[in-house]
Amino acid sequence: MAETSGSSVFDIEVLEDAGDLVAFAAVETCQVGTKTVTGIVCLVDLNEERGSPYYFIKEMFENEGPVAAFCSDRILDLLTEPETGMAAAWRDRCRTGEPFSDVDDLDPGVYPEIAYPVCTGSNHI
Repeated sequence: MAETSGSSVFDIEVLEDAGDLVAFAAVETCQVGTKTVTGIVCLVDLNEERGSPYYFIKEMFENEGPVAAFCSDRILDLLTEPETGMAAAWRDRCRTGEPFSDVDDLDPGVYPEIAYPVCTGSNHI
């Protein structure tokens, strides 16, 4: 197992999309002998039940295939080689403006095929 010496936000950009805040970050992870910079998407929402300054933040790594795909070239240019095909596809969607079509193209009532088990509480799909 590689020894991790730390992770830090290398750069971040916060954008607004239809009134919602989305943060795109380049996160640098250093391990002995290697350095990787990965994209992370954070959806930021004000928790109105508790009022300001309480926020709900949902983060996703690029290899999880975030739907929010309008990250700027400034952040994308900082990232090292993608580690998965899902990360590469997300970067391509960001650069080309293509929508996340895997879900958008499904007919109502059709379930997408999932390439790996998904845990939903005590059940696996």
